[in-house]
Amino acid sequence: MQRSRVRTAIIVLVALSGTASAQVSWENDIALTGKDKAAIIALAQKSGIAEPRRASLISIHPIGQMVVVKSGVSTNGKRRSWLEIDVCRIDWECYETNLARVGRWVIASRAQEREAWRVDDKDWYVDVTLSKGVSYKVAERIVVAIHRNDLVDRLPPSSSMPIIKANNIRSVTSLGTEADEYEVEIDGGGATGVLLRVRLRNGKVELYQEDVWIA
Repeated sequence: MQRSRVRTAIIVLVALSGTASAQVSWENDIALTGKDKAAIIALAQKSGIAEPRRASLISIHPIGQMVVVKSGVSTNGKRRSWLEIDVCRIDWECYETNLARVGRWVIASRAQEREAWRVDDKDWYVDVTLSKGVSYKVAERIVVAIHRNDLVDRLPPSSSMPIIKANNIRSVTSLGTEADEYEVEIDGGGATGVLLRVRLRNGKVELYQEDVWIA
């Protein structure tokens, strides 16, 4: 009788893990076994994310790759917030931690609250992370100008105006200068991206530098 109860408990535990995995959106074509997914979910729950909702594999230069696990998103006006942790496999370069471990997976960072701000332009929108010193109003002016192809070209004569995918805007960062200068990060897909340097002048958004990065 006792053996039967133990077997039943194990079956129930596996079933619950499978149900939790099904509720998570596994992004970026992560090729993981059911056991891997269950371990990652268990780590997320240990870290305080009771109901993980999204997991994605990202490249972090120069340490390699990481699985980022996120909770559901809470909405407060234009602000979106969620909890997030990094999870690493023990045979990856990112494995340097004394935090919890399940199977071959470890927590690489404690749960942190993240936020993004929704910028919309009629029926279009994008969620953008803002650094300290960037107001929502400033970010809105920059992002909407990009979406409308309304940037003023202040690039060097040898450069041409780039084609910018506004849907891929990820963040706006203050450059901390006396002038109103900011850096806009554009996701290029995979391990690539674009950094646009813009300034606010006379009610316009001027683009004066473009840099491409590869992780």
